[in-house]
Amino acid sequence: ASLTSSAAPTVQTATTLRPNTQLVSGISYLYLTKVYNTCQVTNTQTVVPFRPHVLTCGSLCLRTPDCTGINFWEKTSQCDLTFNAAGGISTTSAVPGCQFYARGQRSR
Repeated sequence: ASLTSSAAPTVQTATTLRPNTQLVSGISYLYLTKVYNTCQVTNTQTVVPFRPHVLTCGSLCLRTPDCTGINFWEKTSQCDLTFNAAGGISTTSAVPGCQFYARGQRSR
């Protein structure tokens, strides 16, 4: 089956997000996994135009080809898309109030 589609990916929603929660795109089997109590602190881009819900933030990452994950600041709803540095090295750190979701991909 082809993994390409002109339709936007859909995100399965959950009522609460717990450690190891995955936000899954049904079309391409891309997913984000919550990494508890950490944030990527290098190579981020803040999404400024609005304050999205964590699921909307995750969906933005799943639709951005080079996105490696998201930082989501629960108190302010700030959404940061994360990217790999040249050479693929990025830094994560424990940051109060921030949750990092790492992007992954799996086959059917």
